[in-house]
Amino acid sequence: MNNPAWATWQACGRGIMGGLAACAVMLTTALTAPAAMAQSADDYPQRPVRVIIPFSPGGSTDLVGRRLSEELGKKLDGSFFVENLAGADGAIGAGEAARARPDGYTLLYANASALTIAPALKDNLRYDPVESFAPVGETVTYPLIFVGNPEKPYKNFKEFVEYAKAHPGEVNVASSSTGAYMATAVLMLETGIDVQIIPYKGGGPAMIDLISGEVDAGFGSTGSTLPLIREGQLRALAIAGNERHSDLPDIATIAESGYPAFQAGSWNGLLAPAGTPPEIVAKLSDAMKQVLADPEIIKVLDAQGQTASAADPVAFAEHIKAESQRWKDVVSSGRVKLPQ
Repeated sequence: MNNPAWATWQACGRGIMGGLAACAVMLTTALTAPAAMAQSADDYPQRPVRVIIPFSPGGSTDLVGRRLSEELGKKLDGSFFVENLAGADGAIGAGEAARARPDGYTLLYANASALTIAPALKDNLRYDPVESFAPVGETVTYPLIFVGNPEKPYKNFKEFVEYAKAHPGEVNVASSSTGAYMATAVLMLETGIDVQIIPYKGGGPAMIDLISGEVDAGFGSTGSTLPLIREGQLRALAIAGNERHSDLPDIATIAESGYPAFQAGSWNGLLAPAGTPPEIVAKLSDAMKQVLADPEIIKVLDAQGQTASAADPVAFAEHIKAESQRWKDVVSSGRVKLPQ
């Protein structure tokens, strides 16, 4: 029986609680704890809620996470503020969220890189993607887009592969996350090219260097790349998903370009630390579903090239578990070049 009042009563009976007065206080606390928890969910939030985004400002996860956090605050009549804790491919921010007090006042808005790929690559993380969090819900899904600097000589993906093969080890490819890194590593395996993978702390810094020509190409989220493609600051070379993107109907997928086994995409989601009261998790999940069903938010997501998901906590937990195992299998296969 997992009942705090019963456990306290048993301890008192064994004389280990230090006297009748102490027993009375502890028993009263144990009896009122469930009611207090339910009340906290009814009144939640009573103070500002910190939403940790484990990447630099300006990237796709940050831009969408900020807007969704703002709208979540409106739905719940509270204040949700974003804190960027970038570094270690999202592991610093995710670790901070995992260690936070599980009371609903610290949340994590993260993507597949931080939640499933980084844990498959690193042994010393201070969080477990399955055990450390109470998933609230998946929010969006999106394909990755392979882009290049428009001043470079290649105009499509086939020309990029030809150029990279003619210049082995000389082409620099930006990696704004572990997801982008692994997509590039698998791309090298599938195409036989040899490129230098340059790591960045987020999509914003990576896109800046792509525009300036400091790096030659790279995978980016739809949110990070589409506005720059529309402005002519980046050139779309290929879609990494399993179908062409509606905003770029003339850009072929990597699969269509001769590599049918290749596809790469990502997703974002909201999580709380493990142990957060289920009532609060459910309240957050219901509110987020309402946000993602708002026609105005759907327009915002469409502009970012993203699709609303709104998976419930159980479905999101199963998805994280399955994706974590998939990436563990990729890494353990030894078939891809891993980061040093």
